[in-house]
Amino acid sequence: MWKLFFRLKAPNEQLIAEAEKAHEQQKDLVRKYFLAGKPFIGGESVSIADLMCVCTLEQTAVAGADHGTSKEYMERVRQATLAVYDELTEDCKNIPETLKAMKML
Repeated sequence: MWKLFFRLKAPNEQLIAEAEKAHEQQKDLVRKYFLAGKPFIGGESVSIADLMCVCTLEQTAVAGADHGTSKEYMERVRQATLAVYDELTEDCKNIPETLKAMKML
């Protein structure tokens, strides 16, 4: 994707490392502050905040981010919102294939 967005011949590895580090720090903040031992951001019930958080995680996963430490949380949200979760995340998960079909990847 960096070719498409930044028009570079090679990725900026330092910038990627910095972005990955910042992303990990943000995930730690969500786990330690917003979740803090609770199943969901707002407590015992899933909320729009959880859906927004998980959709962000799904989007960054498509870009290659590792969410191993967030898998249980993501699955809890998915199970609590089965009616909409897959619909909300489907387009995001299809981005690589869409870009390949458009010969952009």
